[in-house]
Amino acid sequence: FSESPPPVTALKACTGKSSKQCDVEKAAQLFRDVIYLMGRTSDVQETNLFFKMQSVSVQSISVFTKAFPTTPWMFVYRDSV
Repeated sequence: FSESPPPVTALKACTGKSSKQCDVEKAAQLFRDVIYLMGRTSDVQETNLFFKMQSVSVQSISVFTKAFPTTPWMFVYRDSV
């Protein structure tokens, strides 16, 4: 998936809210659920999943790492011309 809105929307569930208003564990579970639903397939041969996230999602990297602590990820910075 390339910059699909549902994962970013889930990641931003806690953006701008105080820790009393937002449970990061619930936000991480919401993000896991969205990724699970988007990654469902009927092809048992498929074992990998790739998401290219919008740049705005970097604000919620803590939710991403809480949801998937062992998943490899990479941040790519591109200096626009």
